[in-house]
Amino acid sequence: MQKVRPAVGSFFGHSPAANTQVDQEFYTLTVDLPGVSKDNVDLHIEGNTLYLTAKRTTAREVAEKDYYRMESYFGQLQRAFTLPTEVEGEQIDAKLKDGVLRITLPIKECSKSRRIAVR
Repeated sequence: MQKVRPAVGSFFGHSPAANTQVDQEFYTLTVDLPGVSKDNVDLHIEGNTLYLTAKRTTAREVAEKDYYRMESYFGQLQRAFTLPTEVEGEQIDAKLKDGVLRITLPIKECSKSRRIAVR
């Protein structure tokens, strides 16, 4: 079974943390997107690459005296993942809850391991 890998190359920006898991049925990606609403998340596939773009906005700026301070990242977040060939691209599901985006990538039926009865 292949792995879901971070894509390297022409996709730049701040990269949110991501975790990948696999079982017999699905690959699962979880991506940390605190403070991002689902309206500011875009997922799309080109070839065998899954692209994630999100925008985290700030409600206000913190100004003190003559300096400006902001420790949290606000702006464009980007991440790309190279998908294995056994992913069923038309059945991908994504849900954003409590600042975590969960992307479920089903494995094609023909790619799943199974026992064959010997007669």
